[in-house]
Amino acid sequence: CVTGCFCCPTSTFVICNCNPGYHMVYTPDRDGCTCEKNCAAGFYGDGRVCSPCPAPGTTDAAIYSNQITECFVPANTNITDNSGTYQYTANCKYTN
Repeated sequence: CVTGCFCCPTSTFVICNCNPGYHMVYTPDRDGCTCEKNCAAGFYGDGRVCSPCPAPGTTDAAIYSNQITECFVPANTNITDNSGTYQYTANCKYTN
């Protein structure tokens, strides 16, 4: 099967049990499923490559963070620019 995956063919589909550090994604066009790499907290990725969230962003968990929209600036983070210092009062998610 694919990297990070133990596959068990059945009569109708393939069941994948992913190794630690991977999560399963259903792929009807392939073997029925595949295992994609988890990104560490503070990163998001496409299942192969992990990229850091834009500073000062982070993610909640080290799994399933596959879109930049899962990155956020945590509440109580201070940002300083030429106009002064600002504080986020709630988590602020990134958008596309």
